[in-house]
Amino acid sequence: MTIFRNILGLVCVSFLLGGCATFNANQLLVESFSNEEKAELLFRDGLAMYNVELIQNNNLQAIPAIRARFQDALTLDPGHPRAGQYLEEMTTLVQRRFDGYLKAAQDLKAKETRTSAEDYRLVLNIKLAADINAFHPAVIILSLGTGDIRKEQIILRETRIRELQPAVLAETNRQRLVRPLATINGVLAELTAIDPRNRVVRDSRHSLDGHVAGLVSADIASAQTAIEAKRFADAEAILLAAERTVAAITRERNQTIDDLKYRLYIAWANEALTARRYQLATEKVNLALAIRQTTEAQNLKNRIAQAAATRDYDAEINDILASVDSLINRGNLTNAWETIQANLPRLRVQANRDRLRAKQPVIMERLRVIYQEGLALYNEEDYEAARAKLLIVVRIAPDYEQAQAYLDRLNDKLRALSGG
Repeated sequence: MTIFRNILGLVCVSFLLGGCATFNANQLLVESFSNEEKAELLFRDGLAMYNVELIQNNNLQAIPAIRARFQDALTLDPGHPRAGQYLEEMTTLVQRRFDGYLKAAQDLKAKETRTSAEDYRLVLNIKLAADINAFHPAVIILSLGTGDIRKEQIILRETRIRELQPAVLAETNRQRLVRPLATINGVLAELTAIDPRNRVVRDSRHSLDGHVAGLVSADIASAQTAIEAKRFADAEAILLAAERTVAAITRERNQTIDDLKYRLYIAWANEALTARRYQLATEKVNLALAIRQTTEAQNLKNRIAQAAATRDYDAEINDILASVDSLINRGNLTNAWETIQANLPRLRVQANRDRLRAKQPVIMERLRVIYQEGLALYNEEDYEAARAKLLIVVRIAPDYEQAQAYLDRLNDKLRALSGG
C-alpha cells in the first residue's frame, strides 16, 4: 500500500502542470502502468531527490524518502538497471558522512584546548551526525557532554546578530547594504545550522526582509495595485523585477515579495478557474504552492482538478502551448517538459499533439546548450555551477549522454573539497 501511495503521488507530480484528476482516475492510471514503468517513475523521483536534496543541499532528513523510492523501485522491478546501484551508493555515502561527522566531533572533543571556531565545528558536527543517527551511543555521549558548549555558541551568535542588525536596518543605500547584509546573513546561517528553530533567527529574518522590501516599496505598491485591478501579468512582471533587484543585494529570499507573489498566483488561478482556463489555473496555483504549501492553495488545486475532470484539452491547446513557452522562456525547462508529457496523452486531435510535440526539440536544443555549458564549467573547475547545469539535464533526460556520470564525478569532487 505504501508503494501504491508513493506511485500515486508521483503520477500527480508528473501531471502537476496539467492538473491531477480524481483519486479514482489516478488509481486507474497507476494500475494501467506495468511494474517496470512504476519502478522507473519511482527511480527517477528518487534520483532527482538524491541529486538535489542529499548531494546538493545535504538535507539529511530526506534520506528515508530517497531510500524508500529506490527500495520500492527494486520491489517492483528487481532487475532495474540502476535502482540497486544508487541504493548502495546512497547507503555508502550516508555512512561515510556519518563516520566523517562523528570522527571530526570526537577529534575536536578530545583536544585539550579549542578555539571558539573549533567549538562551533564540534557542535555542528554533532548536529549533523545526529541528523543521520541520533541514537548512536557515541552521538548520545557527545551530545550530553557538550550541552554547555552548544549553549555558548548559540548565545555568541545571537549576541552578534543583535550587534549587527541596527546598522543593517539603518542603511538605505543598496550598494552599501550588500556587505553588511551578507555578514549578518552568514551569522544567521551559522546559527540556523546548529539551532534550526532559533527565535532570534526568525525575528531577525523578519526585520531584514521588511527592510529589504522597503527598498523596492514602489514596485510592491505598483504590484498590489495591479493585482487589485486584475492586471495579473503586469503584477508578475513588476514582482519579478523587484526580485532581481533584491537578488543583487542578498541571496536570501524576501518574505514580503514572496507573500505578494503568492497572493498574485492565487488570485490569478481563481480568475482562470472561473473562466474555465484550466491549464492556466493549474500553472498559477502550482506557482503559489511552490512559494507556500498552504491548505488554501491545495484546496484550490483540488477544485481545479475536479472542474477539469471532463475538460476538453484540445480546446485549451493555445493555453497549453502558451504555458510551455512561458516556462521555456523563464528557463524552467523541467516543468516545460513535464507539461508536454502530461498533456500529450490527453489530446485527441493529432494536429494539436503535433503542435505540442514540436516544443520538445526546442527544449532538447536548450538542454544541449546547458549540457555543453556544464562540461565547460567542469573543465574550468567551477564545480558548483557545473553541477547546477547538469542537474537540469538529468531531471529531464537521466540518460542524456554522460550527464549523470559527470554529475557523479562532480559530487565526488565537491565532497572531497568540503572534507566530506
